[in-house]
Amino acid sequence: LSIGLYTATIMKIIECGVFETIRTYRGKLFAVPAHLQRLRQGARALGLAVPLSNTQMTKALAAQCRTSGETRLKISLTQASVAIESKSWRLPRRISTQGVAVTTRPGKRTRPSLKRIDRPTEDVAIAWAEQHGYFDALLIDQQAAPECACSNLFFIHNGVLYTPNTHILLGITRSVVLQLAKLLLPIRFVTPTITQLYQADECFLTRTG
Repeated sequence: LSIGLYTATIMKIIECGVFETIRTYRGKLFAVPAHLQRLRQGARALGLAVPLSNTQMTKALAAQCRTSGETRLKISLTQASVAIESKSWRLPRRISTQGVAVTTRPGKRTRPSLKRIDRPTEDVAIAWAEQHGYFDALLIDQQAAPECACSNLFFIHNGVLYTPNTHILLGITRSVVLQLAKLLLPIRFVTPTITQLYQADECFLTRTG
């Protein structure tokens, strides 16, 4: 009984956590206010207190940035602490020239609006994808493909940009792309099937890190 209670307590702590991935572009932190706003919204949904102000968190993130090259940071909030992980980041050249390959995995997010630390569906899917040489995994739910484990999905067909808008994590980079894209071409919010993706003229993914 004591072991069961201990395990349940540990699982509760793991579940009650949110995180944000932030990176730099040309040495400048990208969209920090939007990321911190989503972090706070997730914490509020899980009943977690945020012990630091946005200014304090921004200064802490900036202090972890590399002096040369780009930096990928992960800020995590749990019942116990606020933690920041930092590592150097560089976009592989082959992604710019060849694109990426994705696989498919069955499953859907639970509470997709939250970027939770405990996310078994996404973690299993991305681990399988990377183990088999893929960039990411499309999560398939009854033929619908709303998003990838770690990326938002877009596709273009006949000059129209399509992207899901419900039952997904509303990505920060996704929102920036939508703001820019609306100046260039029509946008429709649709959750595609795999067949529609195969028929698309172009598909691409967005994510911050």
